[in-house]
This record gives sequence, C-alpha cells and structure tokens, in this order.
Amino acid sequence: IEHPKTKLKYELEDVEDLYNDCVLEIFQHSHSTHIQTTYMTKKLVICMVGLPARGKTFIARKIARYLNWLGVRPCKLFNVGEYRRGKLGAEQLNNFFDPNNAEGNKARLHMAIMALDDMVNWLQTTSGTVAIFDATNITRSRRKLIRSRCNQENIDIMFLESICNDTAVIESNIRETKLHMPDYSKMDPEKAVVDFRARIAQYEKVYETIDEDNVSYVKMIDVGRKIIVNRIEGYIPSRIVFFLINLHI
Repeated sequence: IEHPKTKLKYELEDVEDLYNDCVLEIFQHSHSTHIQTTYMTKKLVICMVGLPARGKTFIARKIARYLNWLGVRPCKLFNVGEYRRGKLGAEQLNNFFDPNNAEGNKARLHMAIMALDDMVNWLQTTSGTVAIFDATNITRSRRKLIRSRCNQENIDIMFLESICNDTAVIESNIRETKLHMPDYSKMDPEKAVVDFRARIAQYEKVYETIDEDNVSYVKMIDVGRKIIVNRIEGYIPSRIVFFLINLHI
C-alpha cells in the first residue's frame, strides 16, 4: 500500500481482503512515519459467536493476521473444535452436538474449558496481548462463563458474532470448507453435507443471539452487509471494528 502524500509503501498481507476505497490511517512523527500503535494496559480476548458455517474461523484468522501486522503481536487463536478433534476424535456425527445429549454436552463443555484455561494461561505467562476464543458460544450461559473467567483474571473481553441468513452463502461455506474438515474425511461428500446441515440444526435449537446490553460486542450480519457495535472502547477494539468495516469477505 502506498501513502498518497508521502509515497511511502507499507506491506499488508492479502491486500485483496480490503475494499479498494478503504482508509489506511498513517500518522506522521518527527523522525518517521508509521502506523500508530499504543501500549495496552490490559490483555484482551476476542470471543467469537455464531452458528456453524458462518465464517467465524475465517474472520478470526483475518483479525489475528491484521493485529500481527498492526504490531499487536503475538495474537493467538484458540479453536475449541481443534481441541475436540484432538482429544475426542474427529469423526463425531451430528447427534454428538444434540443439546439433549448429556454426554456430548459434558464432553464439549470440558473441551471449551480446557481451551479457555490454555488461553488464560497463555495471556498470563507470555508477552501475548490479544487472544481469540474461536467457538460457537451461542448461549448466554456459555458467554457468561467465559466473561466471568476473563473478569476474574482482569482480562478485557469483546464478543464478535457472525450472523448469516443467506442460504446460498451458508451452502457454499458448507461445501467449500466444511467438507474438508477432518470430521468428514472418510464420509461420502453428499452424506457429509446432510450431516453438517443436521449439526447446524442441533445448534439452532439453543441459539441465543447476543442481546446483553452490558457487554462489549460487534455483530457482523450477512458477511458485513450490516455491522452493529455496542460498548466498544479502547484502541485495539476500535481498530478491529475499523478492520471489519473494510473487510471484504
């Protein structure tokens, strides 16, 4: 990216992820020109929220790369699905995610807490300042659990919910990304599509969109067509909102 006035050039990974008319803020100082960063007094957790096949992991990875480029490094992603596949095995069919499956609920909660513990430990014992907790987190009770743990550890938290009601986008996401998951590596593709749709239906039974007014959150609706912001404060959360507004998905 070349600054229009100074002609100085800045390297940005995957520049196609930004719209052509997006704004890159650059600040002039006495001896050098650089993208402004500030020191953070508290650690920050970005907690993803949303049904499966809504692009949560894709967005989380883009944010992590953006923050690393911005100079907020390291930024680490903690994906609960990877914990599940690593500890419980990958080939879990949709009934494992049934909210009425007591054993499945217990196992998935255990994986979420394990990832949460690892994330908090990483923030407390390394130079990392921002971590992304990547999971569905679609119930108020689960979000309350995560928020409570972060508050106990004096860690700021903002929620990022991805909402998509466009069936074409959801179907494309299922076929282009979900079929390549380890969960379905040994299954016929069409059967895998049917099972993943059933998995989404299991989550929809208990889905509660974010409506807690007292929490910091951003909602991305239909891949950025609309963005809702609530109680966003501080440099890094503001930069994330700025990035999401300009993100081309």
